[in-house]
Amino acid sequence: MRLRTLFEHTAELIRIAYSSPHPTDNLISDIFRKKKNYGSKERKFVSNTLYFYFRNQYLIDYLSRNLLRNQQFENKFTAAVLIAVVCSKIFETEFTDYQPIEVLSKLEKSFVLDELLENDFELNYNEFVSNLIEKFIELSQKVNSISSINLRNEDIELLETYYSFPKLLLKKVLPNFDTINQLKLFLDNSRKQAPITIRINTLKTTTDQLHHQFEMMDIATTHSDLVPNALRFSQRMQFAELSDFKNGYFEIQDEGSQLISLFLNPKKVDIVLDACAGAGGKSLHIATLQGDESEIIANDTEYARLMELPKRANRCGLKSIKINLTIKNSKKSIIKPDYFDKVLVDAPCSGLGTIRRDPIKKYRFTNRILEKLTSNQKLILQHYSQFVAVGGILVYSTCSILNEENIDIANDFLEHNPNFEPVEPTDIIEKFQLHNKLRLIGPNYISVDFGNSTSDGFFMAKFRRLS
Repeated sequence: MRLRTLFEHTAELIRIAYSSPHPTDNLISDIFRKKKNYGSKERKFVSNTLYFYFRNQYLIDYLSRNLLRNQQFENKFTAAVLIAVVCSKIFETEFTDYQPIEVLSKLEKSFVLDELLENDFELNYNEFVSNLIEKFIELSQKVNSISSINLRNEDIELLETYYSFPKLLLKKVLPNFDTINQLKLFLDNSRKQAPITIRINTLKTTTDQLHHQFEMMDIATTHSDLVPNALRFSQRMQFAELSDFKNGYFEIQDEGSQLISLFLNPKKVDIVLDACAGAGGKSLHIATLQGDESEIIANDTEYARLMELPKRANRCGLKSIKINLTIKNSKKSIIKPDYFDKVLVDAPCSGLGTIRRDPIKKYRFTNRILEKLTSNQKLILQHYSQFVAVGGILVYSTCSILNEENIDIANDFLEHNPNFEPVEPTDIIEKFQLHNKLRLIGPNYISVDFGNSTSDGFFMAKFRRLS
């Protein structure tokens, strides 16, 4: 496949993703199933370029508009692919998580970037690169000159473009930061590739044993400094093909997601309801923390996702999890009011805490979507609070970075439920030495995100039922 053709195919996939409502990874998988002529190198270039573009969309579009006004491309996304590849070459220290030149060189042994620009795109390489550097430095200097957290409209515009972080979201997260440096670090990390983290099944093996096994396979891992029994990977790989995964020695799970189960702090005698279990990652973790000695009810409204849990539990050797599919007006429900010692409500949310993994989410977000989500979150939290026993614990969590889905929901719940009180997170902070790794929101709630950790963005609130 000629490289020009590969660029155009990549641009077409970006165009499709741009207008599609589906998650990016699902979309890529569907496209690759149809494109039988794609080899592994083509697939790597296409997928990496697509993710890089959406992590840096506003910046790349800004550079495209300023550098390629007079060039004829089939669509704007072809220009964007070209800009992305050139940026990765001349700003290697800025964009360390995207390295397409190596892949392109394997596809075409005689590949030289300046020849691609001049022969395939009819651009003067030296002039193009010089102008690109000039535009990029000009923008970055303006951003660096922003020294106050009290942002003017023009500051917000600059930050939006440079960090590819929509101003609608920027204005919403701004109150969470005390200094401009904190905000810039958060924005900078938001456009970087998230690490892959696994949670070790301590009922079958140990973190050190698995770390050693990966070393023997020449796979680099680092221990998480946020949660115990977790390993981080800098390289992506097919975990499902590994025998250790098939044998249930580990599960793929972000550090923040693991932190939620630790925050719930289930004792071995606690009966637990995982109210919005999805595919059951947290149910599996809770069962492991309890030594598989109690009772966990995994509940959800989505049959397909919930039905994955028995297979996963069996692989992990866990028997304490039962599933309950919530169907409206169903009389078959096995969950009872006033029954559970611990109830976890990991509510459906915007998922904006995971934008490093699916960056297109930040451009699809609207206030209308937020209004629907928050209305639903209030109803869900209120509904499942009835299943907490007196003296029991209710945890509300999201993978969102927005106060409207987090602290506002928690405060609204307390306002309407005087029989619940907030529980300060002091115990978990002390137990796992999480000082300076979390963002405390008032005295009672915590959040973790890519601004001060390697985790995705999560929020957690804990309540105790008084009567």
